Amino acid sequence: MSKKQTVLIKSHTPAFRSLNRRDFLKIGLMGSAAALMFPRSLLADCELTTSDVVGPFYSENPPVRTILAAPEEPGQRMFISGKVFADDCETPLGGAIVDIWHANDAGCYSVFEQCTPNDDPYNLRGQMLTNENGEYAFESIRPGYYGSRPQHFHYRVVSPDGGTILTTQIYFEGDPVIPNDPFASSPDAAARIIPVSTQGDNEYGTFDVNLDAAVVTGMDDQHGTEPELFALHQNYPNPFNGETIIRYSLPQTSRVQLSIYDTAGREVNRLVDRSESAGFHQINWGGQNINGRAVASGIYLYRLQAESTVGRFNKVRQMLYMK
Repeated sequence: MSKKQTVLIKSHTPAFRSLNRRDFLKIGLMGSAAALMFPRSLLADCELTTSDVVGPFYSENPPVRTILAAPEEPGQRMFISGKVFADDCETPLGGAIVDIWHANDAGCYSVFEQCTPNDDPYNLRGQMLTNENGEYAFESIRPGYYGSRPQHFHYRVVSPDGGTILTTQIYFEGDPVIPNDPFASSPDAAARIIPVSTQGDNEYGTFDVNLDAAVVTGMDDQHGTEPELFALHQNYPNPFNGETIIRYSLPQTSRVQLSIYDTAGREVNRLVDRSESAGFHQINWGGQNINGRAVASGIYLYRLQAESTVGRFNKVRQMLYMK
């Protein structure tokens, strides 16, 4: 029986009160900000983040970016940051996709309705990868009301291996429309109604996700003489500009194929296609396709397939290439 794909978001006091927008996004993507009010080890229960209705305005493959709103977009500027954790509510998930979309100040959704400035059909939409600490951050505007719904951001969070997908929404404390909305007023949404603070002209909020994705255990390390398990590690650095390192391990001599794919599932490059001995291996990728040409910035998948006398191994992870 498969687990429910639910997730619980923990809210806490924003940690970016004195930061400008550039510093905020830099720390949100690369640093270790967004600290919790209480150590997670002191929390009695680990609750997964609950799901919410996807709504009619989801669109696949938005641009990879952290600034969702055009500079001239009307509305209150808002900064949201957080972390994505595994199902133990402690282990950060680097390389998870966080996909955000929302209405503009007048309640209009881009792609589906006529509200796109500067010929950007994906205005107020974007996706990003969590860094090695599981962190993400984005800048946009406070969503407007549409219909009878409270203000909200839509989230679609995909685990690093692509095996768990959580679709949910966050709301804001003090919104008078929440009590009359069947989704926002549900007990399952209580932890997704987040506080917002104001600093200067901007608003700040924090939203953490506990994803229904298992913690990987039994991973080998290179201090041992020989790995006991097949493993494909998260690339480092990630996101990357220039080159990134992909590490993997083989418990026995194996036939190995390591390939790069775009998000449409097309093979971009094949880095390894041979028999390799047991042990720890690594290979660099510099963002080139099979013909040696530079690929576009964006999210890419890398897959390790290995076969030996002990069995077969197939693992996929995600990475973000930024020129």
